Amino acid sequence: SSSNLASIRIFDDNFHIINFSRSFINKDLKKIHSEIKDTADKFGATVHRDEGFTGWEPRADSALLDHAGKSYMQVYGKPP
Repeated sequence: SSSNLASIRIFDDNFHIINFSRSFINKDLKKIHSEIKDTADKFGATVHRDEGFTGWEPRADSALLDHAGKSYMQVYGKPP
């Protein structure tokens, strides 16, 4: 899970912070969103959230993951 700063814009007596949060697991993503809102509330700020992307859990048996791992090994000589 992560939440990355995209931009900060300052307007007269206001500012807008834009970030991008993502996670493999929806529950963890919702926790990040809640923590951001709680922090904003403490400082009297408002939060607007777009739906963005849902979480997705990786599949260990994925053919794509297997192919990517083998390709990485060929390029770097070590497992990812």
